[in-house]
Amino acid sequence: MRKKLFKQLLALVTGMALFPVFSQPATEVYAEDNSYGMACSAYEVDVLNDDGTLSSQGCYNDLASAKSAMYSLGDGAMVRHSASRSASKIIMVSSGVAYSYPQRNGSNTATIEQYYETIQNEKTTYVTVHREMQYLGTYTYDPSSGDGWVCVQLNGFTGYIRLSNIDLVPMKAVEKNIAMYLGGNSTLYDEDPFLVRVHQAYYKVEQNGNYLDLVYHCFSGWASDLEPQEWTFDIGPAASWMSAGSVYYSYDGTTFYTDRWCSIAAGTYYDYYQFMTLRTR
Repeated sequence: MRKKLFKQLLALVTGMALFPVFSQPATEVYAEDNSYGMACSAYEVDVLNDDGTLSSQGCYNDLASAKSAMYSLGDGAMVRHSASRSASKIIMVSSGVAYSYPQRNGSNTATIEQYYETIQNEKTTYVTVHREMQYLGTYTYDPSSGDGWVCVQLNGFTGYIRLSNIDLVPMKAVEKNIAMYLGGNSTLYDEDPFLVRVHQAYYKVEQNGNYLDLVYHCFSGWASDLEPQEWTFDIGPAASWMSAGSVYYSYDGTTFYTDRWCSIAAGTYYDYYQFMTLRTR
């Protein structure tokens, strides 16, 4: 029996030795590895490849130079910094979406402020965990803390949120359905970074008997098996200028666009009950 067990173990070890060991180059890292290694000690400009790898395009000593290089590379480009508290180390994208992750600061909610500098009587709102926001740009970044201020839009409110409270996802990952790691460094829960295929929220005109309804489709920014949970909400009757089967994007619920970048306006829509005066019977 011992002889047989020894032979089995020997065969297993020998078989494992036959597989070659490869070292992953620093300039190309698979998202599925949850490593997102960096080739630079300062600011690194990368592009997201179709297969989910990140390819380094250059190292820069200052954010302004890295930002300029990023914008010349298209929708899959990003700036990363080793001090970032996100799993991907992304601090800026040429275009993309932001997902809330206030767990890094020990909370289930994050504040969105009207200005990134303290202004008296400024307006504020808040966002809960794993919520999608429109990314409008990274305005400040402190390499010593890995934090900064990012401009976002949520439900029509444009303001600034701490970089440490969000994860940035390049628009190419959304378009190509490329899974990326979000989360990590949570001080609220003992949670590891999680792999998720980020889906952008959209509105779709759907036939409902003799009527056309505008239906909102939105997604969680968290997943246990790559695919996030989806919710649908019937907003109300579609506008007269909307056609059956059409898909629209909007971050304020009133101005609708035909493209996911929200640059080609299709028209405005005001949900009857949402904007009805409270004095109406």
